[in-house]
Amino acid sequence: MTYIQDPVDHQFYRLSPEDARRPMSFKRAVKQCWEKYAIFDGRSRRSECWWFGLFSLLVIILPLAVSLLLSTAFNGSSQGVELLGYVVAIVMLIVLLGAGILLTVPMLSVMTRRLHDVGRSGWWLIGEIVLTLLTLIAFSIASSSVGFADSTAHMSLPMKLMAIYDTSMPLFILVATLSLSQVVFTLTILAFTLLDSHKGENRYGPSPKYFSY
Repeated sequence: MTYIQDPVDHQFYRLSPEDARRPMSFKRAVKQCWEKYAIFDGRSRRSECWWFGLFSLLVIILPLAVSLLLSTAFNGSSQGVELLGYVVAIVMLIVLLGAGILLTVPMLSVMTRRLHDVGRSGWWLIGEIVLTLLTLIAFSIASSSVGFADSTAHMSLPMKLMAIYDTSMPLFILVATLSLSQVVFTLTILAFTLLDSHKGENRYGPSPKYFSY
């Protein structure tokens, strides 16, 4: 066993060369992402990115699940008990909103570093965000312009797209093009995050996985 200095966090770890290249643990990945809360420079391994993604998902799901369960459990109870259930559910939704805001920056930063690790620019994420906003805006404009937003609130997304298609072909082409572009962008970024680290140093810094001992 030897002490190996990580070129990214500069800490020494008592690992063999083989152990150093194994995936990061859940605990270390989450800890490192919080320590690099708003650091968009450098590189991150697959395990760091995906473990923190899992952590973020669990943090988001827990208050959402609690609020839904409480709303369902206390539905039909006495007025006081039902009101208490709704209050707790609202508190959980506020916690959910706060957690989402709190996790946005570290999730974006680790995703940016993950793209850097495979030699890609963080501008891919900017493109994804812009396309998402444009798609939402276009869909909102299409819904309000053709005047069926209220009558189709219960419809699924494919049914709404078909309604736009039947009402306005130009708006349908705009929404469909933006939606397809967003899906392609999302799948491309997902594919990038699944790639192995580039060996050696690239323009974003040394490899957090294949570094010299």
